[in-house]
Amino acid sequence: MKIIYRPEFGKFTSLIVFKFMIASIVIFGNTVYAEPLVSTTKGLDLETVTLMLRVPYQHYDRLFIRAVNHFQKEGLQLNVNDDSQSDSPLLKLTLDLKPLSEDCEGKFLYSQKLELYENVVSERVPNVRTWSVTWTYGLPDPIFIESKKTIQDLERDLDGLIGHFIFDYKFANQLKK
Repeated sequence: MKIIYRPEFGKFTSLIVFKFMIASIVIFGNTVYAEPLVSTTKGLDLETVTLMLRVPYQHYDRLFIRAVNHFQKEGLQLNVNDDSQSDSPLLKLTLDLKPLSEDCEGKFLYSQKLELYENVVSERVPNVRTWSVTWTYGLPDPIFIESKKTIQDLERDLDGLIGHFIFDYKFANQLKK
């Protein structure tokens, strides 16, 4: 099969999109109707949030301390005790390596994400509460990797995920530092 690039097709498509935008402005005027974006971390009380890690067991303590230190450096306090209420939010960090079958020795599926779970009330059925992810960052699905992650790789991934959460939290709650 031979693929031929036709630059005039790209120009044609751009022209149609441009005409649609002009027509929209003429029909609807200059007013743009949109919901303002609000972070789901706005108003979150971090002191009630329990941190949970799903990481290789041999690195659990080191990575847990590193994650907590990120929050403490920014003057933020998490609930690090295991005495959390059953309905308190949960911040779940996943840096998980799963080896593939014996046929694929040395190959892994790697999950990398940070999720905030909260016990929420359904708008449709207000008397029903359910656990739901209200904030997430990272890879939505595991990726295929050909070598095991080192502790330095895991720390770098943790730094990026936690750093993004802290940035979002501080921005949403207008915190300085």
